[in-house]
Amino acid sequence: MKRELINKIVVGTIISTTLFTLAPTVASAAWVNDYQGNYYFMQDGKKVTGWKKIDGSLYYFDSYGRMQKGWIQAGDSWYFLQDDGSLKTGWIKYNKNYYYADSTGAIQTGVINIDGRVYIFDDKGIMKTSNTIINGVFYTIGSDGQVAGYRAPTPDKEFDSAGNLVQVLNSSSKTVSSPTKSEYNEVVQDKTQADYEDAKEGRKFTLTYKDSKTDGIIKTEMVKYGKKADLFAPTKTSYKFKEWNTRKDGSGTDYDGNDDIKIKGDTVLYAQWNDDTTVYVTGITINGSSYVTVGKTSQMTAQVSPSNAATSAVKWTVTNGTGSATIDQNTGVLTGVTAGTVTVKATATDGSGVSETKDVTVSATDVVVNVGKILVTTKTGGTPVITSNGGTLDLVASILPNDATTQDVTWDVQNGTGSATVSSISGNNITIKAISNGTVTVKATAKDGSGIVGSATVTITGQTTVIPVDSVNIGTANATDTMAISKNDGTLQLAVNILPATASNKEVTWSIIKAKNEDGVEVTAASDIAKVATISRNGVVSAIGNGSITVQIVTADGNKIATQDVTITGQIVKIASIDITGPNAASGTNPVQMIAVITGENSKVITTGAAVKWTVTNGTGSASINPTTGLLTPTSDGTVTVKAAATDGSTASDTQGVTITGTGKQIPISNINVATATGATHAYVSDDNGTVDFIATITPTYATTTASAVTWSIVGGSDGGSAIIDPAGTSGNTVRIQAVKNGTVTVYATVADVDGKTKTGSATVSIYNQIQEVESIAINAPANGGKVGVNEGLLLTATVTGGDAKYQQVKWQVSNGVGDTGSASFDSNVNGLLIGNKTGTVTVTAISTDGKGLNSTPIKITVVDPLTKTNNVTIVLPKDKNGADISAITTNQGSLSLSATVDAAATSNVVKWSVENVTGKATFVDNGDSTVTLTAVENGTINVTATANGGKTATMPITISGQDATGLTVTSVTGAAGITKIGDTLDMTYNLVPSTATTPSAITWSVSDTTKASITTSADKKTATITAKDNGAIAVTVTATTANGVTLTNSKTISINAPKSIAITNGAASVNGGSVTINSGSSLTLSAAVLPAGVTDGSVTWLVSDPSKVSVTVSADTKAALFNGTASGTVLVTVKSNGDPSVTATTTIIVQ
Repeated sequence: MKRELINKIVVGTIISTTLFTLAPTVASAAWVNDYQGNYYFMQDGKKVTGWKKIDGSLYYFDSYGRMQKGWIQAGDSWYFLQDDGSLKTGWIKYNKNYYYADSTGAIQTGVINIDGRVYIFDDKGIMKTSNTIINGVFYTIGSDGQVAGYRAPTPDKEFDSAGNLVQVLNSSSKTVSSPTKSEYNEVVQDKTQADYEDAKEGRKFTLTYKDSKTDGIIKTEMVKYGKKADLFAPTKTSYKFKEWNTRKDGSGTDYDGNDDIKIKGDTVLYAQWNDDTTVYVTGITINGSSYVTVGKTSQMTAQVSPSNAATSAVKWTVTNGTGSATIDQNTGVLTGVTAGTVTVKATATDGSGVSETKDVTVSATDVVVNVGKILVTTKTGGTPVITSNGGTLDLVASILPNDATTQDVTWDVQNGTGSATVSSISGNNITIKAISNGTVTVKATAKDGSGIVGSATVTITGQTTVIPVDSVNIGTANATDTMAISKNDGTLQLAVNILPATASNKEVTWSIIKAKNEDGVEVTAASDIAKVATISRNGVVSAIGNGSITVQIVTADGNKIATQDVTITGQIVKIASIDITGPNAASGTNPVQMIAVITGENSKVITTGAAVKWTVTNGTGSASINPTTGLLTPTSDGTVTVKAAATDGSTASDTQGVTITGTGKQIPISNINVATATGATHAYVSDDNGTVDFIATITPTYATTTASAVTWSIVGGSDGGSAIIDPAGTSGNTVRIQAVKNGTVTVYATVADVDGKTKTGSATVSIYNQIQEVESIAINAPANGGKVGVNEGLLLTATVTGGDAKYQQVKWQVSNGVGDTGSASFDSNVNGLLIGNKTGTVTVTAISTDGKGLNSTPIKITVVDPLTKTNNVTIVLPKDKNGADISAITTNQGSLSLSATVDAAATSNVVKWSVENVTGKATFVDNGDSTVTLTAVENGTINVTATANGGKTATMPITISGQDATGLTVTSVTGAAGITKIGDTLDMTYNLVPSTATTPSAITWSVSDTTKASITTSADKKTATITAKDNGAIAVTVTATTANGVTLTNSKTISINAPKSIAITNGAASVNGGSVTINSGSSLTLSAAVLPAGVTDGSVTWLVSDPSKVSVTVSADTKAALFNGTASGTVLVTVKSNGDPSVTATTTIIVQ
């Protein structure tokens, strides 16, 4: 019920207890206020004046409609209006004085009995609080105003505890008038907006709506004191809302979902539920023509889903558009009224609120839409089967287009291998009932004369009804076939014809019960029948031999038998085996006859030699053979192999060896093939002194001269290649070739043949990577007569004979030989520069660098006191075309040559060069002739120093610029290896190798997978910001182009390993979004896994909505939490990823 408790104004009078009830009139009304703080009550657009009872309280409005406050007089009585304007009743404290207003609000004077206690009020209504004398009698007044002592004055009036007048004891007491004389006396209902706030009333209270089953909060709202809250009907899956109740168990005050309640304090209402097992409609399809003629009708039908909805009924309505129509809300019959368009609507009547609409055109003339297609499906949309004995199946015909004028069909059930009957037909719906196993076809034919048919095949199983076979016969599966096979190895598919077609068991057994062979002899043994034909379990006859067979079928119950003869011709008997019976030896060159005995597949000898092909394979001897007759003609002594093979497609064959003697013929060699063991005639050797083996093969194999007579030789190529024959690997027709020099060689195998001719075969060898050893080394005569001063240098040279060009330089060695007393050492930078260390003699040797260790003849060098004067040295820079000094290298990998001069008086002009890499880098080559060549490597400066004998030096700074990078490295700015949160970023940067290289002219950044990350670059392209979009590994690539057009690129793979979701489990069961129940005092362990597995930070934080109901203990790795129930109630558990706090999951724990 709607609790709109419209209070009735009860007005009492001093004289009587008559109740005056104002007739309730519901009006449109609301509170309003102006900018001056005045409040008005509007009713039907007009301001209320005078007394007005609103929501159970009396208010007074002046002639302008302004709500009044404080003291007001009506008639002979005074009334007190509170700060909110409402009339005050009962005790009133004002300016430290107490007054009493009865239930009508009238202020009382005189002696008053209130609920059994006597009080004295003066003429102004102020309660006396001190002793007083009335009519010469003294009365004691207590501090609370109550008359105390043994006597009290006689009251003028008596009121109950609610302020209602009980009786008047002093008839001279004034009659109190009702304070409701005003222009509007009808009761009005307050229509003030719910969010209206009384400027004088600041208190608000919380109204909480809870679920009685889970104690979960459905909704909360703040309501001003004394205001009403409109209730509502919540929804909950699998439940129907019953009512609101002030107690969780439903034992308190109940309210309907459309009630409203006045709020005077914090309030909790609990939703009470009934179980809801109703299957509601989730979808509606409207069928029917999209046209209706003015003055005529068209049938609309609705198909609801799911098919097992509790009710399939719909309510029909029509909304007029440019046209108009009416529709029967129950039957869906639409009647056209005026031409144009209308919208038909079907709404489910189960309360689900599901509806569907269809636009229909109302036309002045008939519009016919023919049926285009009919779909026959099960009502549930599943596979059309019946599996229970006597079971039924509901089918529905869907007409396409769905606006076809005629939506009706004619149903027909055609039995196939199974049978069924029609159980019921309702429009486009049919129910069939199964009779026997098999298939039936259900057809729906359009009634519009279009001839359109839709059908569905229904499979029936599980039926106990048995329909026996009445008759059976054998036919061919192909109507054009006859009962004969005339093709070699042919087949014939037979078919069984069983009546009735609905027989429960149509299984039959196929067999051949007898046959006549090629000779017309009838046989019944299975082995003999199999020589004519076989039959499969499916009735396929396979021909083997000529003749005829009798096929028999027997039904599964054994009650019916049928036979059929099949004639077989045109079969070819294949050879099963061949046996050569000709001679195994032949003398001389006279032909000999080879004979083959052939046995057919039926073990019958077919013929001799007519169905085979003869071949001969020469061995040490040779012969030829006639392929048809098998006549063998020997040509040379030795052995041959004769073979006879079937030509009918079978695999039968036989071989026989024949030894030939006495031919007296010598067979010359026709060819010599030289190749490796793998057959290669061109071999390659890449190892120093490597080898390769060749084999000489003579053809024919029966040549008189054998391979043992082969002679091997090698001829070097014009490119200088050479090799030798390794005797250890050479024997007869096998040779081993060892590489000597790079290039090509030809290997020859030669034989002096019986025909007096020399036969030769050859192969080629390509040789690489051969080291040419140095043949000799001689130290050239040294300068200064073989003397070198202490701390001075003597440049030695050597002459190398033989060896590759790269081995023309030698290594130097100084030692103390016999009688040597001095010491010296070779400079590490200048080859052959001997530095004297101590006077005396030393022994110097030059050593080859080819790895073979050939040494020169040692020479003696004498170390003496310094020979050279100390002189100054000067570095000379090269000049440009204008004659200016060049002291810089500005091109990538550019070079610069410097020279040094010493004073003319110097006894030695030997200069030693060195380079100090300061901020740049270069390599140098001391040319040994007082010059040095610098090659730039890195940008910056270097110091080049020339040191003369005697220690004098000169240093020249050289500036290097324009050096391109040789490589790139890619790293993250912070050193992080990846991103652990979707949406987070990682800054990447590149470094040039070397770091001093010139910045490339063009730089681009990219990522390998833009679905997993996006990339933005800084203005100078030095850094790139990667923003994570999805998990995975991505390659961040930077590509740079140098000033010289060289492209440099490198990549760095980073990982995006961010939490995506959290799985909360109770054991193996998922509880995400669900609930688990425990008893108070018991415990439960839940686990949480951050997904995907292997995220960088898999830790989580566990949160509970009410720690007073459960306590929680989290494991060290945070992946599990132990919950202990401490008090009954519902607790929401939230698990939050520490890696990404936005990733959360929840579950609910119900403590009982």
